[in-house]
Amino acid sequence: MRLGIVVNPDAGLGGKLGFKGSDGRAEEARAAGAEDRAGPRMQQCLNHLVTLDKSSLNRSQVGLELLVW
Repeated sequence: MRLGIVVNPDAGLGGKLGFKGSDGRAEEARAAGAEDRAGPRMQQCLNHLVTLDKSSLNRSQVGLELLVW
């Protein structure tokens, strides 16, 4: 199974600052102390996915191929 993922690095930046969306305001949000949330969340998701791929829950032994860029 091939899995391609695109992550928006600006997703969720303005949330904790109350920006109600950070479209076009990523630089301002980072200057105000906002931290990347999308990257760490995706890393956590991929870690779980790899664990599942190697576990007994993968009964069909489908191989996982991650396509990243």
